[in-house]
Amino acid sequence: FVPGHYGSGNITSGSGITNVDATGTLVTGTQNYSFTAPNASAKYYLLGNPYACPIDFDTVYNNAGTQNISRKFWVIDPNLSTIGAYVTVTYNSGSGTYISSEGNQNQFIQTGQGFFVEAATPNVLSSIEIEENDKETGAAQTPMFRTNGGGLETFRIRLFKNINNNPTLLDGTVVAGHQNSSNAIDAEDGKKFGNFNENISIWKGNNTWLAVESRQLLDHNDTISIAISNMQQTTYQLEFEPANMNVAGLSATLIDYFTNTTTPISLTSNTTYSFSVTSNTASQGTDRFDVVFNNTTPLDLKFVNISAEKKESTVAINWNVNDQKGITSYEVERSSDGKSFEKIASLQAGDETKYSSVDEQPLNGNNYYRIKAIART
Repeated sequence: FVPGHYGSGNITSGSGITNVDATGTLVTGTQNYSFTAPNASAKYYLLGNPYACPIDFDTVYNNAGTQNISRKFWVIDPNLSTIGAYVTVTYNSGSGTYISSEGNQNQFIQTGQGFFVEAATPNVLSSIEIEENDKETGAAQTPMFRTNGGGLETFRIRLFKNINNNPTLLDGTVVAGHQNSSNAIDAEDGKKFGNFNENISIWKGNNTWLAVESRQLLDHNDTISIAISNMQQTTYQLEFEPANMNVAGLSATLIDYFTNTTTPISLTSNTTYSFSVTSNTASQGTDRFDVVFNNTTPLDLKFVNISAEKKESTVAINWNVNDQKGITSYEVERSSDGKSFEKIASLQAGDETKYSSVDEQPLNGNNYYRIKAIART
């Protein structure tokens, strides 16, 4: 925080012209840091980018000298609220990209930027190695933010409050859906860091609040439980921002249990919902808001014909479809007993209605095949 010139007293608003000069010897070469987390609730370590250049957290994580560190980090976004708020950035293995809970922070940590890392296991030495090769000269040298990339479905939930008659973004959280992700709490999820004032997060039960939830694609009967805390007795707004969620038949509804109302949430554009927090404790907490998803429209796709034909040492699998609107790809799965299947091939859906795939190494004995149509990836 640099609120203004020395002694200005501008803490929550306003600032004076401030010039900051860097002095001393420029840091170069490999930099090593280490710590031992004492327990499961104190696993975080604060360090800073030592170079006068952005660094790629992903290459830092993959350095040989980086050990016992989760593939995620936390930073402060000074543009949230009036005094900043924490943003969580996690790695999503399904898409191979990083996803942030709010703002446009990506995997690149800017020069002078501090960040928290998490020990994967407490009471074990954690080390972070930052090398010259981790510098990313091509990263945009902005105040550290850019929009999310990759092929994820994202469902962002932002918390706003009117401050001086202007809607002010206080905090945010995000659900990142990918078919290769898991609904279980794992290394791709990011826990919520409590802010200085209002908080919004995803409530998972068992004292677990997430800033980033990485999970399977949102579908019928899935529910997102929204937690709000440290609120004031005033009016707020929730903003829902979907991305890559325009799926036939899929819908979302916000349930406000405090007011006993339901509100449709668009999955193609932003939706804003205003609500008030009162002296009643039920007006905030972990059980006021749920977003419930439904998919009541079946796909029009029909498999007209499927066949598997042995050709010398291979098997040719062919299938015909009719209307494949909304289908993005097909997966060929194989089994030795007709019960447990594994994916052996994937094909992108196109304009044609006839598809084929070759099993180059069929199993000994019987081979069973099935085709899975993927509507979203």
